Amino acid sequence: MLMETEFCEELEVCRSLIDSEFLSKIESILESRCGSVHVLVENMLDPANSHSFMRVLDAHGIQNLHALESLEPFRFIPAHASQNSQYQYTTTRFPSWAPPPTIRASDIKYDTEAGHHSSVSPPLLHPSGVEKSEPKIDPTEAPERWLTIHRHSTAKDAIEWLHKDGFACISLSLDDETSQPLDSVDFSQWSKICLLFGNEERGLSLGVRQRADASIYIPMDGFVQSYNVVVSCAFCLHHLRMESRLTPDLDRKQRNVLYRQWLLREAQDVAKHLRVKRIVLQDF
Repeated sequence: MLMETEFCEELEVCRSLIDSEFLSKIESILESRCGSVHVLVENMLDPANSHSFMRVLDAHGIQNLHALESLEPFRFIPAHASQNSQYQYTTTRFPSWAPPPTIRASDIKYDTEAGHHSSVSPPLLHPSGVEKSEPKIDPTEAPERWLTIHRHSTAKDAIEWLHKDGFACISLSLDDETSQPLDSVDFSQWSKICLLFGNEERGLSLGVRQRADASIYIPMDGFVQSYNVVVSCAFCLHHLRMESRLTPDLDRKQRNVLYRQWLLREAQDVAKHLRVKRIVLQDF
C-alpha cells in the first residue's frame, strides 16, 4: 500500500526496521486522516493546553493544525518531559523570515514564504544500532509527531492562506451578533472548513473574527457560559463527526508524503541501513 515507485526501496527498508504491529497501526491511522477540516488556534498561552489540544486533533483524525502566533509562540510539553520533574517547554517558532523545516538527506534545511510555514515533525535518524524498533515514546503522548503544524505570524496571513486554499473559516465566538448555535449550522455547505479557536483568556481577536466567513457558539444551559478551549475543540469536532462531516479524505499524494515522513522518523538507524543498500535518501 501507499508505495510510490521511486521510493519503494527506501520504504521497504523503513518498514523492515519498525515493529510490525506498530507499522500496521501507522498505516491504519493514516488511512483515517481527514484533510478537509483544519483547526486554527490563536496565541495559545499554556503549553499543557497546547499538548491537550493536539491530542484532541489527533484523536479525531485531524491532520492540519494552524498556530497563529501574533503574540504568543505555540509551545507544548514534549512527551519526554513528562518523566522530568521540571517540564521543558518546546517551541519551534521561527521569525517571519525563517523558512519552514524541509527534510533533507544530510540535514534539515529551510525554505518558505515569509510569515508562514508548515511541517510534520521531521524524521529523527537514530544512531542506535537497533535492528528492530518499537516507538520509544508512547504515540499517544506525542501528538506533535503526527500532526502537520502550519505557523502564521498575523491573522491576515493565516486567513488569507486558508481562503486561498479554499477553506471556509468558522470562528467559535459569543461576541458576534451573527453567531449561530453549533447544532443549527449545515457544515455540508462547505467543502473545506477551518475551525478557529481563541486564546484561553481573551478568546479570538477582533482581527480573526472580522475575517471569518461564519461564527458559531456552543449552546449552554447553566450559569457557566464558556468551556476550556480544549473542551470546546473536542465538542466541535465530535459534532462534526456525528454529522458525518469528519471523514477520511486525504488524497493519495498527501498520504504518501505523510507515510514516508512518519516511517523515516520512526525507523531507527535508517540512514545506516540505506547507505549499506546504497539507497540515496531523496529530499521531500
